[in-house]
Amino acid sequence: MNAREKKLLGLKKRLLTALRKEGADFELHLMKNAAMNRLRASLVKRNDFKGAEARKIAKEKMVNVLSFPEPEGFPHPDSRKRPLGEVYLNLDFEPKNPARLEALMVHGVLHLLGYRHDGLRDTMKMQAMEKKICGKLEIGV
Repeated sequence: MNAREKKLLGLKKRLLTALRKEGADFELHLMKNAAMNRLRASLVKRNDFKGAEARKIAKEKMVNVLSFPEPEGFPHPDSRKRPLGEVYLNLDFEPKNPARLEALMVHGVLHLLGYRHDGLRDTMKMQAMEKKICGKLEIGV
């Protein structure tokens, strides 16, 4: 594991604390672009994405972050933490700007918490929260 990957994993706990979700957790998957593209292709093929979302993801040359909320009521007898879901980060996205990956992790976790950017109002609300959390965590973008 390189220094950038260690830093991203270290940010995870600080992020949950900043969001006041200390009793929660999420799976963080750090992937290279080729693996991310395979994941995207399989998700689109399986119809996990529908409509405009599927078309947008299918057209993108490089997906930077994907988030999948935990299904409600999914049992986790081995953990006392409340799982939020999974975040997949593309390590090949902006390799010269590590802070951008940190901000994308924040973005992905906000999706796990229900934030969206479907319309202007939702986008503005999500961007304000991203800015607030990135400021708390001293993430410069």
